[in-house]
Amino acid sequence: MKEELHRLLKRQLKRHDLDLEALPEKCRSLINDVNDAYRQGDEDRLMLERALDLSSQELMQANSDMRAVLQALPDAFFRFDYEGIILDFKSLSYHSYIPPQPIQGRSVVEVFPPHIARIYTDAIAEADMSESVLTVEYSIDDWKGAHYYEARFAPVLEHQVIALVRDISERRQVEESVRRSEARFRALFESVQDGIFIKDVDFRYVLINPAMEKLFGKPMNQVIGRSYVGLFGEKDGDQIREADQKVLTGAIFESDDVRLDINDKRTFHVIKTPLVGGDGKVFGICGVARDTTKLKRMEEQIYQSQKMEALGGLAGGIAHDFNNLLMGIQGLASLMRLDLDPDHPHREKLDGIESQVMSGARLTRQLIGFAKGGMFEVNSTNLNELVERSSDMFGRTKKEVIIHKDLEKPLWTVEADRYQMEQVLLNLYINAWEAMPRGGELFISTENEEFGDDDSNRHFELPSGKYVKIGVRDTGIGMDKATQNRIFEPFFTTKSKGQGLGLASVYGIVKKHGGVITVYSEEGKGSAFTIYLPASCREASAGVKEKSELLRGTETVLIVDDEELILDVAARMLSALGYRVHAFCGGKEALAFFEENVKAVDLVILDMIMPGMSGAELFDRLRKVNPLIKVLLSSGYSIDGEARELFHRGCGGFIQKPYTYQNLSRKVRDILADDPR
Repeated sequence: MKEELHRLLKRQLKRHDLDLEALPEKCRSLINDVNDAYRQGDEDRLMLERALDLSSQELMQANSDMRAVLQALPDAFFRFDYEGIILDFKSLSYHSYIPPQPIQGRSVVEVFPPHIARIYTDAIAEADMSESVLTVEYSIDDWKGAHYYEARFAPVLEHQVIALVRDISERRQVEESVRRSEARFRALFESVQDGIFIKDVDFRYVLINPAMEKLFGKPMNQVIGRSYVGLFGEKDGDQIREADQKVLTGAIFESDDVRLDINDKRTFHVIKTPLVGGDGKVFGICGVARDTTKLKRMEEQIYQSQKMEALGGLAGGIAHDFNNLLMGIQGLASLMRLDLDPDHPHREKLDGIESQVMSGARLTRQLIGFAKGGMFEVNSTNLNELVERSSDMFGRTKKEVIIHKDLEKPLWTVEADRYQMEQVLLNLYINAWEAMPRGGELFISTENEEFGDDDSNRHFELPSGKYVKIGVRDTGIGMDKATQNRIFEPFFTTKSKGQGLGLASVYGIVKKHGGVITVYSEEGKGSAFTIYLPASCREASAGVKEKSELLRGTETVLIVDDEELILDVAARMLSALGYRVHAFCGGKEALAFFEENVKAVDLVILDMIMPGMSGAELFDRLRKVNPLIKVLLSSGYSIDGEARELFHRGCGGFIQKPYTYQNLSRKVRDILADDPR
């Protein structure tokens, strides 16, 4: 409008040939205002044109940049309108679900598989309405397997949505691999029986597994965030802190003798390693702890057992040689007694000699009980009967001890030497009495007990099965740990008097009966001994009373022993009883005589331990010559090892040195009277 007015004025001035200065003042002012308005309009137009040109260029550049970015991205690109029509797109070769033909201007329902089309349609509508970015994941299966995609939908212009679609199959595989790895680690971490823990640099626990909760006796929430001092106290905490400080310097700590007072005194095998970050700095401690308390006890028991076996071998050898010496003394005394009148003054001295010999025999019997077990006469036995008899006898002499009995009835039987088992019980009673100098209480119990293969309460030396349990507990002064470790050693005693063989023989007898014995004691709280013996399936048999009279005979006896004194004494004793005797100091000579006089020999008395040809070897050679020959074994040891084997192969009996005149006469008669047919 202003431009049109300006042109009109210029034409009128030119038509009338008028000069602007010649016009009136009001006209000049009006014309100048028009010119100013025109000039300002031209400037505004020019500025607008320049701005439009610049905006168009920037928009073209931005569009080009956006295109370059979209082409560079490893993603497919789509632009949709709000109805799901594809306005623009960029696809990649791995999007196998997009058809190869042109898709611009087509609906997602026409282009994509049905389940993908539903996902896209819903996502476009939601992004358009919410005006926010929406992310969805989906998968497509083809001949190569499953492919996973992530699509991000974002609203742009009015009622238009763009989508960036990325193949995340590799990422999903990595994530799945990480999840499986974490699951495997978690399963291992939670199921392993060793305690696993992680600490920070301030020695606070940040993670423990369930096994560690059991070791602590506390749930995880009572451990996490606490240090060793808060859990174990200052004493044990100092021990742990010293080890942890070494680990923080990069060292590895390992010890199989870490002792902590957790509920009770426990021993652990512990390994600690530093946790090192990518910068090379230690940021924590990882540790593994195994409770070795039971293992340590088992090792101590094995060591104790091995030590006892070694000592037993030494004690058994001493007892054997000592019994041979006693046999010579006993035999000579018996022969001297035969030659003296009943009222001879030397008979009293001989009685004293025989009494001392029997005392020595009892001492060696204790040694053998420790070394070999002391099994001589094995019978099916009800231990309740032995407990009743032995405790009553003990109670009559030690009235300051109050005896309590708790005996299970019916009690399973055991295969045992009754005499030796009575000695076991009496030795335990005496040990308890000595531990109660001012009197006290003695608790004796029996119990049937059966162990399975997986029974954790079963003693490590015992196979699964049925056992008879005997308990002997006192209220005496108790023992310290050092004394308990040596209590079953021969010659060890805490008393001012005594040989220290009582509990050693108890140990040996129980072990040779196939059982175990344990002791638990605390100073000032008494001691408790527990014995387990294998149960028998047979009923208890009646005991046999020993005959005291001399039994004579006229048969032919062949006696073999490598000790000349014993051989001479035994031969003279048998001759005095009426037998025809042939004595030999070696196996070869005895075998040669037997082969020549096989029908004349009725009985062979055979020593087990001989140089050259042993008693077991000679027994086999004799049985080859005459399978029905009767044999009586004689030894300074007890029935054990090869002697027991010979019983299974048909040996008739056993007599232990030193034996009395009466015992020899009874044993010989018992075997000769037995008819093998």
